[in-house]
Amino acid sequence: MSTPARPRFDFALSFAGSDRAIARSLYAALIKERYSVFIDEAFEHEMIGTDGMTYLGAIYAKESRYCIVLLSEDYDRGTWTQLERETIRSRELLGERGVLIPVKLTSYAPDWLPASRIYFDLSVRPIENLLAILRAKHTAAQATMRPPSLSLKPPASFDISGLWISKETVGGRMARDGTMNFSQTGVAVDGIASLVEQHPDGRALQYQLALHGEALPAHRLVRFVGTMVGYNDASFPRPYSVDSFAVTLVEDHKLVGTCLDERGLRGEVVLTRRRI
Repeated sequence: MSTPARPRFDFALSFAGSDRAIARSLYAALIKERYSVFIDEAFEHEMIGTDGMTYLGAIYAKESRYCIVLLSEDYDRGTWTQLERETIRSRELLGERGVLIPVKLTSYAPDWLPASRIYFDLSVRPIENLLAILRAKHTAAQATMRPPSLSLKPPASFDISGLWISKETVGGRMARDGTMNFSQTGVAVDGIASLVEQHPDGRALQYQLALHGEALPAHRLVRFVGTMVGYNDASFPRPYSVDSFAVTLVEDHKLVGTCLDERGLRGEVVLTRRRI
């Protein structure tokens, strides 16, 4: 039997700077139990000189099995923590349930966390209880892991790297046009999208999405999510945080499929490769 693929980290910690002391305590406890854990200060030697959005996006999108989010008001106010949070949530939109592990530090309950979501309250329970839960969760995941399918190995001809012209129709009433620039390594797909969304009231909203996903060559399918990292009109309500895509390579130069964002709006998308 082949060895199951294993993420680089068992757990990744996402937290506000003001909660660093708690994060350090949890990090030390997990390391003591011989788990591989990501905390930013332990990997500063890797991060320095890199693009932070790309580096952290990879950590929370695909290089960690579980992401522990330490909930606080400061967490919701931070720019980097919002990026981390939405990157983690995007994995669940792609079907990875239970990736985000919410840990409350106070009575504060963020608006983005559904009332039905089960969390751990570190303000009323000891860290030992949390460690026991994380230990059991990790053990259960180990038992259910399966070897990756050999069909996921991409043929040499299946590579979407490069610049694509994107045209979308969203909710049957809005047009969204722009570009998506992909980089593919094996089955991993990353990139950046620069898009303009035309609203029925005549307003045009420009924004950027950080893209993360995977290619499934056996089905000529690419699945990825776009996490919003910026838009041009601060007076305009934030339209959404995460958009999920599923597109099929119908020709060497064309990807066709659908998208779904957090507003519940579905759309159709056509990507055309820009020739050099």
